[in-house]
Amino acid sequence: MKKLFSFFITLISVLVFSQFAEIQKIDKKFERKYSEIRKKYKKVYNAEREKEEAKLYEEQANEYENAIAEFQKNEEKIDVKTLPVNNWSKPINFEGGIGAFRKLFVENFDTSILSGNSGTVKSEVNFIVDDKGNVLNISASGGDKFFNQIAVLTMFRIKDKGKWTPAEIDGKPVKSAFRFPITMNFE
Repeated sequence: MKKLFSFFITLISVLVFSQFAEIQKIDKKFERKYSEIRKKYKKVYNAEREKEEAKLYEEQANEYENAIAEFQKNEEKIDVKTLPVNNWSKPINFEGGIGAFRKLFVENFDTSILSGNSGTVKSEVNFIVDDKGNVLNISASGGDKFFNQIAVLTMFRIKDKGKWTPAEIDGKPVKSAFRFPITMNFE
């Protein structure tokens, strides 16, 4: 039993590390490309630079989208409509409270790759906390596809950095959905 448990823990660690490695690989690849554009235009903004950055921005968004699909490929798909809503005897909670979760999310949200944004951007991150406290089915919706993807990637970065306590109904842990709205202002 100990060997089986040890194998399971090792397998999970390898999967989580490989997700982080893939995200970092994409981040580094595009940071190099953005750096090349900055050097080429020597901090001067013009239509040509904006066009190159927009093309790169879209390319990066596509690579993130592919990475997210790969991460979620083997994940159990749960229909949110089948989950209990607001009739818990105890709601979902994050270790240290929702404020601690917000802080962890903000600390790990990489705004540097959103440097081209301006104004207010909104997204809603949605995920399921299963009856064991695992985070599943991470998604985000909002007006900016790339911002949504960064929000999802942030959740993948932090999903194992804190402990979720599942909701309960009559003292029994149950799967339930969690919504996390985010708003950022860029100048």
